[in-house]
Amino acid sequence: MNVLLDPGLVAPGTLSGIGHHASNLAKHLASMTRCDTTDYRSLLSVPRVARRYAYIAAANLRVRSDRHEVVHYLSHYVPFARGIAKKVVTIYDLSVFKHPETTSPVWRRFNRHALRDALRRADAAVAISKAIRDEIAELFPETDPARLHVCPCGVREHFFRAQPAPDGVRQAGFEPYAYFLYVGDLTRRKNLPLLLKAFVRAKEEGALHRKTELVLVGKRAWGFADIEHLLRADMGIKLPGYLPDSALPGLYRYSRALVFPSLYEGFGIPLVEAMSQGAPIICSNIPTSRELDDRHGRQMNMFDPGDEGRLVELLALMDERREGVRPSLNYGDLGMYHYDAIARVHLDIFRTTLESRSSVDSTAEHGRYPGERGTA
Repeated sequence: MNVLLDPGLVAPGTLSGIGHHASNLAKHLASMTRCDTTDYRSLLSVPRVARRYAYIAAANLRVRSDRHEVVHYLSHYVPFARGIAKKVVTIYDLSVFKHPETTSPVWRRFNRHALRDALRRADAAVAISKAIRDEIAELFPETDPARLHVCPCGVREHFFRAQPAPDGVRQAGFEPYAYFLYVGDLTRRKNLPLLLKAFVRAKEEGALHRKTELVLVGKRAWGFADIEHLLRADMGIKLPGYLPDSALPGLYRYSRALVFPSLYEGFGIPLVEAMSQGAPIICSNIPTSRELDDRHGRQMNMFDPGDEGRLVELLALMDERREGVRPSLNYGDLGMYHYDAIARVHLDIFRTTLESRSSVDSTAEHGRYPGERGTA
């Protein structure tokens, strides 16, 4: 099979969700079949206001001359031009429809059109969770269920190989087991005002040890202005800025808990990254988190996304039980998130698409993800 991955304007290997996914998927697919990756880095010199349109033009022109059997689009855009290749698209989330208030107006307008067109133009669509597959079926009932597949984004290899030591965390400026950790974009969709208010309230009420910190790891994104006034260094809230990817396993492993308060997610990679390091998890009770919790032993500590009081209680509980929680945690087999397994699922989807078989979901041989079949 001859496959081309198109991550759009994300340069392969960059520190972004799509960038990581594209580079890791390409690497592992290349060990199983011929796999190439597009590179539109030259378009990054185009002024930002015109860059998206330059990519659309370039992607459509490339389709005309491309000789690959399958082109997999990883950034929600699928060209209207036709070529010989089957078109597959990954759908990460439908936030522009489900929670439009959490995205910028420009991105909301563009992505709504791009998603509608992608689902119409693609020969197959890959949802990164069953929750997203169900949302596609709900919002786009005209989509043929046989063209919908489920496969998560994987977890990078170093999370499974890492053996982080406490000294590495200290070198980063944090005391092991003395901080709660948040990992993700610093943006409106992540419900950070609730987390920050709950943490400060817990400190003020004496529910947390006075030296307990909250570490927010991620880049500033749209909506960051909503939280700037809540970033109280005097209460132990820290923004370390850029951290190398190699530092993340240790931060997870030696945290009191990962706190993931998101209003909406397509999957929730930080949850699985935390599982890989045996970290306790506090997270909002949303469909994708419930899906992961059900799959991995129902050990997450959940709160409703608007319930500040419950989050305060969970922070206090994890702070008090910081030494006794970890030994009881067992998230089970995480092999389904290795990129070898993820690549095998994609390869099955590509074969199914080329052969025009009817299949609602695909299953990873080793991880059995998603493991269930049925109509969307």
